[in-house]
Amino acid sequence: AMVRMMLVTLLLQGMVSSYGMIRDLTESNFHEVVDGSSNVLVQFYAPWCGHCKLIEEPYEDLAKLYQSVSDTIIARIDADQYRSIRDKFEVNGYPTFKFFQRGSKKPSDTYMGERDAETMVKYLNSQTGNAVKYVKPARKTVDLDDNSLENLALENNTFILINFYAPWCSHCKRLMPEFEKVAVAFRHEPSIVIAKYNADVNLELTKKHGVESYPTIKLYSNATKGGIVYDGGREAESMIDFVNRHAGTLRKLGGGLREEAGIVASLDRHVQDFLKDRDPQWIAAAEEQLGHLESQYAQDGRYYIHVMRKVLDRGETFLEEERERLLRVTSGSLSPRKLTEMHKKLHVLDEFLAKQAEHTQVE
Repeated sequence: AMVRMMLVTLLLQGMVSSYGMIRDLTESNFHEVVDGSSNVLVQFYAPWCGHCKLIEEPYEDLAKLYQSVSDTIIARIDADQYRSIRDKFEVNGYPTFKFFQRGSKKPSDTYMGERDAETMVKYLNSQTGNAVKYVKPARKTVDLDDNSLENLALENNTFILINFYAPWCSHCKRLMPEFEKVAVAFRHEPSIVIAKYNADVNLELTKKHGVESYPTIKLYSNATKGGIVYDGGREAESMIDFVNRHAGTLRKLGGGLREEAGIVASLDRHVQDFLKDRDPQWIAAAEEQLGHLESQYAQDGRYYIHVMRKVLDRGETFLEEERERLLRVTSGSLSPRKLTEMHKKLHVLDEFLAKQAEHTQVE
């Protein structure tokens, strides 16, 4: 199908940027990374912080630009979880950026500049003596022409969100930056395309799609060939929620996965019971439950079974050890599909650890 071919072409051309180049730090590996052997820029963030979510894309762009520089590491740490590190470096707000110069284990500076990749590249160059050139990332929004719009052919479970705009429309101009954020959010979802079409160039084709005013946003899929008109707010988060709701995805502003991705709520009770006494009967009960789940949830649920068996074999220390291992894996260069899989597993491990903590408190 045309849209599927378009997606493959975009991936080959590199328009869908890779990620996973930011080094994720924890209490265990912080001092191994910030050991004075390299320059390190560390972002102290909190998962619930709105400003932190807004910096996700620029910070990924910064890491990508600096990936070939051997003496400098771009890193981040969840300061809300690893509070001993937060307190040691006197972090009082999120996000906070501290620069550790090569040769020192103490921060030499706190970055206070604009939170865009271009400004941060200039800052890092001034601190490290490197000469990394800022290259503006390719746009994530796809431009449709008359032919691609007229011959939309969508495979099952493939979606395309189209912004019908006119260049002279002031409302359209204000929408564009927000719409680009939507494209960023779904850039690692191979079944979703975020596109725009200059509706002013072919009014007959525009009317054929039921567009009478600008901007008009419609979501197309194999199940709704006429498209679903979006009538919500014109901020990115509302449009992201709209696509998630219809496509069954769980993306958030910045492109990360929502915390519920990978979580199978119907298995919660079995996890709680298992962590109380580690009786194998709860694993069997969870396996039986998998047979009643839709394929997507059953696939996520299989990791629950894997974790329960590992805990039975190696004890509850497996949970923290596995979490640390996956964080190291995600700091490498992974495909979008693999990174999504790793983050889902991390969410499941966090769920196990939270229930383990609850059980410990009860005791």
